[in-house]
Amino acid sequence: MKSIFAALVVITFTWPLSHKNEAPRYTIWNVGQGSWATAISLYSCYHFDMGGENAPWEAILAQCQDKENQVFFSHWDWDHISFVKRYSLKVKKLCIGASPRGKAKTSRKRQLKNIAICPKNENPSPFLWKELPYDPFTYQSYDKTTPNETSRIFIWKDFILNTGDSTKKDERRWLPLLSDAASVKWLLLGHHGSHTSTSKQLLVKLKNLRGSITSSRKKRYGHPHKKVVELLQRHQIPLISTEDWGNIHLME
Repeated sequence: MKSIFAALVVITFTWPLSHKNEAPRYTIWNVGQGSWATAISLYSCYHFDMGGENAPWEAILAQCQDKENQVFFSHWDWDHISFVKRYSLKVKKLCIGASPRGKAKTSRKRQLKNIAICPKNENPSPFLWKELPYDPFTYQSYDKTTPNETSRIFIWKDFILNTGDSTKKDERRWLPLLSDAASVKWLLLGHHGSHTSTSKQLLVKLKNLRGSITSSRKKRYGHPHKKVVELLQRHQIPLISTEDWGNIHLME
């Protein structure tokens, strides 16, 4: 029954959007292997990461070009930041609400050059998004962690959890902080469905999931990994992929 219900919901959510004035929604864009998700409302687009192989520019700009745009980055991996410079030239206003965590090469920092940091009083309402606390002293230094382990964890309206490329090791650190996990309905798989992310403990904590989503390209990169798919199946959690469905639009 759970799988059937999820399938019906997905058909509704992935139908192409033709109006800008619809209810707030969360869209995972089909960028190939990468990560770009957007919380879209009447006057604003809040982007969580902005990278991948190919962006559906026409669809994104139709929803966001004339709105207030803010972007929140999980970390510095190229497939999470690759479109930001190009996007900044296409919209009227874009500012950075959260800079990527961790260390970065100079070439990657150039992607964010000349893009303003959002003033604190312009950050989006906590009812639209929030970031789990991060303790920089958990690790001795960023030099001794992988870039993935520095990923920010985002939740939109207690509805969808976006874990960036957070690893299973890191999940153990922030899972106790996820006090409202029972209200989360969708999981955007960590690291595009790699076997290094999405632990059994995470799925047990997210006990009311309607489904999971992977922003990946299995035909080339092998994501989502077979072990992750099997784990989701054992927990009876439906899985949908941008590779198969295209842009995925979720509404409460």
